[in-house]
Amino acid sequence: HFLIPRGLPRGSSSTNFYRIDKKMKKILIIFIVASAVINIFAQIPELNIWNNIRNSSYTQDNQIQIRCETIDFPIIQTDLFYLMDNEWIKTDMENLSGFTIEGIIQASQQENNICRFKTYGDILTAMMPAYIPDDIFPPDIEQLSYIIADPEGDYMAEGPDQLDILGSYFGYSDTRFYLALKNDGTGFPVNEGGIFPSEYYIYLAGLINPENALIDTVGYALVRAEIPLFFQPGLYRFAGSELSLDNLQQIGEIETAVVDSFLIMACSIDDLTNDEYFGNWPSISRSLGLDFITAFVGFDAQFELTYDLMDFSLPSIQVIDQYIIEPFVNDLPQISNISANVINDNTFIQLDYYDLNHNFPIVAQVSTEQDEIFSLTPTSFDFSLPVIYSEEIPVTDWNSLTFVFSDNGYEFVEETIYNTQANDESIIIKLSLHNHPNPFNPETLIQYDLPEPGPVTLSIYNAKGQLIEKLIDNEIQQGFNKILWNGEKHPSGIYLYRLECGEHQLTRKMLMLK
Repeated sequence: HFLIPRGLPRGSSSTNFYRIDKKMKKILIIFIVASAVINIFAQIPELNIWNNIRNSSYTQDNQIQIRCETIDFPIIQTDLFYLMDNEWIKTDMENLSGFTIEGIIQASQQENNICRFKTYGDILTAMMPAYIPDDIFPPDIEQLSYIIADPEGDYMAEGPDQLDILGSYFGYSDTRFYLALKNDGTGFPVNEGGIFPSEYYIYLAGLINPENALIDTVGYALVRAEIPLFFQPGLYRFAGSELSLDNLQQIGEIETAVVDSFLIMACSIDDLTNDEYFGNWPSISRSLGLDFITAFVGFDAQFELTYDLMDFSLPSIQVIDQYIIEPFVNDLPQISNISANVINDNTFIQLDYYDLNHNFPIVAQVSTEQDEIFSLTPTSFDFSLPVIYSEEIPVTDWNSLTFVFSDNGYEFVEETIYNTQANDESIIIKLSLHNHPNPFNPETLIQYDLPEPGPVTLSIYNAKGQLIEKLIDNEIQQGFNKILWNGEKHPSGIYLYRLECGEHQLTRKMLMLK
């Protein structure tokens, strides 16, 4: 929640103190909420806005499918952008099931495929901004990431049209943060009134480190203004819940340029992040809070300074990251450790999937000799490691099952197993444990195979290793078992579940996102 110098409505005076009025409090509330959300994510390194980002291999049409788990609300939308011929191409992401969404990009097999995500709703945008490799100021506006449009004419007070923000942009290089705002195209004047101006105009881009903002009430801003004795263009630090002039300190220079209807500003990343109050950078979430503000400054009849907030954009969270797919020669996936266990009216299937390129499969299914086809479900999403696929299918009278996997949609790996015990329950040969879905909200089905009957305990622990629930503590028969866990009374986060059976034990990790 960054702070900017606040004044009193035009016509009242204040020379030593700018106080935060109701308008500013609205901005602060939004940033406090945003900062709190980012702080929650920052406490869990494995947790991000876009979780488990992964990709398929190249398809026959030179496309790549990209999936991740993210926020699942009707009012939230996520877009995927990819760089093609130095131009960012947007593609919509489709919800597959639960938290999982998918987008498809046109891929290059000779160059890096660079992607970024943008998730947005009515009050907040979170995005991976564009990286600017040439680092030349001013950049072309097309090199920056478009954040959001701002309604025309939504003034907080009467003032010139140039102070009406119509859009906002952000980008970064190895050395600079780039910011831009758009107006009606009639320029970005800093004053009005000739040699002795009667009014001054401020264009401000506020930045916070969300992981540090709730600890130290400190914010930063790139300011374009020329008010004698008060402001010159520069990078400023703001501190305190009430902001006196003593709390304003310039910590660096900025670059500014007006190009058509855009005001482009840039600051040194080192000037900002090396400030003693900024906090660690890169932070765990690698994120910045950002907002744009315009203001009107004048003098009353007693020649005392007056101040009006004119317009502000909706806030955004800029995650300084990108998803890069390096060129690779595809190796087809491997499937192993297949088991199919007939119990009562169902067959419980499990196998291990591994892809040397760490690609997820576009096709993952099993079919019977009667051509009944069932999709298989992964129990985790880290495809740099073997991933267990499992499913419960309502078929018991099968003689053979054929498993088909493909990471590109046109080359397939097949494996067939045969039921040698058609009239008996199959024998389970090893202890196994997994849950689905994962991530979940708030219920997940924990499934486990027992090689032999015996005393079993199944316990849930929080990320600190503290026991929060014991789901099972009794004798369990050999075979496939399952139990539903409802975490509704527990907060979002990472949980461990531990199965103990005789001398054997297994521990797995699961993620609840509410």
